[in-house]
Parts: sequence; structure tokens; C-alpha cells
Amino acid sequence: MTSFPYAFLLAVIIGLFILNYVVYYPIKAAFCKNNKGSVYLRLIFLFMNAFFLWSEIFRRYWKIGWLASIGSIWLGVLSIAFTIMLIDLIIILIFPKIARLATSVSLVLIVLASTAALINSAIPPKIRNIPLYSKKVTPELEGLKVILFSELHLNSNTNQKLLLRKLEMVNELEPDLIIIGGDLIDEPYVSIAHFAPHFKNLKTKYGVYSVAGNHEYYQQIKEYYQFTAEAEIKNLLNSNYEPVKGLQIVGITDPTAEKIGDNPPNVDKAFDGMDYSKFTIFISHQPLYYDEAIAKGADLLLSGHTHKGQIPPMTFLVGLRYKYYYGLNKIGDSYQYTTSGVSTWGPPMRLLSDNEIVVFTLHRE
Repeated sequence: MTSFPYAFLLAVIIGLFILNYVVYYPIKAAFCKNNKGSVYLRLIFLFMNAFFLWSEIFRRYWKIGWLASIGSIWLGVLSIAFTIMLIDLIIILIFPKIARLATSVSLVLIVLASTAALINSAIPPKIRNIPLYSKKVTPELEGLKVILFSELHLNSNTNQKLLLRKLEMVNELEPDLIIIGGDLIDEPYVSIAHFAPHFKNLKTKYGVYSVAGNHEYYQQIKEYYQFTAEAEIKNLLNSNYEPVKGLQIVGITDPTAEKIGDNPPNVDKAFDGMDYSKFTIFISHQPLYYDEAIAKGADLLLSGHTHKGQIPPMTFLVGLRYKYYYGLNKIGDSYQYTTSGVSTWGPPMRLLSDNEIVVFTLHRE
């Protein structure tokens, strides 16, 4: 049994307090005209937050996943409510006479937005087809399909039926090569070992390749190594590989590795022995290290991590942390793509973002 992350728990509690207060205050101001109403409202918020925290503990130590699902949905609703109520709070501070009307409208919007987020997360991933053109694409590589997916976050509560459908969708795209952009696992190997054999059914000419994300290091990297070994996925951790003549793949570790005393990202080591005349794919879980990789000759730079924010307010804030937080970008002669991921982390909800599988087709320029 692993030790409980108390520092993380403290950060969660502080964050929850801020989220709750911004949601609680407008409701109290609009509808609670006496102390009794305020007490009932506070009890509701206290109960739901205590339920969320305890459900995470039950999931972590006793593998009671359905409780965690309910708790995480509450967190998602709270996040969406925070975004809407922040606007509501500004309105009622300026126009206090319409507090009840403004807050009533906000509550309806919260219900609609949360429902939409749950539905959007449950539907199949969208397929993004992206043709790429480069002078480095040889006749042998013409039309080669590279599939990118990321952020599966496998855990004991993962729906196996939905996972299998996503893997089937990948196979239906007839990939030549598959890249997993990190955050493949989110619990120790013993909890998710039964998922590994399904990855052996991925059909590809040149193999399945992966880099470790921050969540792999949260779970101890050895758990990730064990899972990928059983799943027959090749790791690229500050290393490179040539799966087919004329195409090179380079992968680096996540910055989280250094924080736990593991091998930090090392672009120089990852590109060691590379032939810069060949088409090169660079994989970094977080959308970082691009200048160094481009200087080394990278033609296609791939990342995940951001989830495109997943739900508000993060959908509006993620761009403050990462320059290339989502989608296709052209950097000089190189292409860069950050995927929103094929699944979610925490709340099974997506608003203003989608689950996706990305298909890159190489063409000679």
C-alpha cells in the first residue's frame, strides 16, 4: 500500500474551498434570507465535498470505483459552476436588485452545461485526419498513417467496454504506426493488469510506441514499465528508434521524473545517433522542448497532457501555461500537434473540448 499524498490533499482542500465559496455565495445571497437557509446550504456543500474526498480514499485503498465516479462528477459540476457563478457574482455585485434572477439563470446554465459535459465525454472519440507534407517523406513513406492517442488514464474504474471500443476504432483506421502520448496508466499495475492483453490486439505494421507522462511517475515508473511490457508497447524514454526505413521516432521522459529522482528529460541523449535527413517524429508528453527538438531536426512534434483543459475553467486557463496547448501548429518547417486526449482524468466530463484520435498521413512535398 502506497503512502497517501498529504501535500496534494491539502492543495485539493484549498482549491475546493475557493471553488465552493464562489458557488456558495451567490446562491446564499439570492435565496437564503435567514440563517436557517444558510445553514442548510452549507451542510449540502460540506456533505458533497466530504463525499468527494472520502470517495477518493475508498477508490485508492479499497477499489470502490463507483463512489469515486460520483465524487468526481461532483468536482466536475463544481468546476463548471465556479466558472458560471464567477460571472454571476460579478453581475449581482454590480446589480444587486437582479440577484435572484441572475442566479436562477446561472443555476439552469450549470445543469445544462454539466449534462452536456457528461454526454460529450461518453460519446466515441472524434477522428482528426491531418495530412502532412514534407520533403523528407520518401516514396516508401508516402501515405504512411501515424495514429496518435493519449490520456487513457487507466484505473480500476475504467469501463472496459468503452476502452475496447476505442481500441477497435484505432484498428479500423488501419494504422501503420501507433503513438501513445503518455498518461496511459493512473493506478498500480495490479489494478489494471487485465487491460494489458487488449493492447496486443492493436493492428499495426510497425508497432506501438509510448512515452511516460506525469501520471506514470505519480504511480511509480516501474508500474508503467510492467504494464507496457505485458501490453507489448515499446517505450521511448530519452531514446530513439527507426521502425521503418526513412522514419525515426524520438521520445523523452516527463519533467516529473526529475522531481522523484528519476531520469529527467534529455533531448541531446534522445537524439543521439540520429540521421537528420530522415523524417523524425518527436514525442514529449507535455508540449515542451520544441525549440531543442526542432534544432535537432524534428519534423513532427507530438504531445498530450493538457486535455485542452477538459472542462471550464481549465479550458480557459490551460493556454496560460502552455503555448501550444491544443491542435496543429506550424513551427518553421516542422509540424506540432497537442492532442486533447482520448479519455478524461477525474470527472468523466468534457465541455469545450472533445475526446479524439488523431490520424497523420505522410505525403512527399
